[in-house]
Amino acid sequence: MSASAVQPDMKRDGRKVSRAALEEMRLMALDRMREGESPA
Repeated sequence: MSASAVQPDMKRDGRKVSRAALEEMRLMALDRMREGESPA
């Protein structure tokens, strides 16, 4: 999923995101945490 796929004025919740997109977001978050970003 690219950043351009998510429009800032749209509200999204987990029910409207595909499982593949959710998995990609989880993996990106794990990468950021490994680089030192706080999980919160």
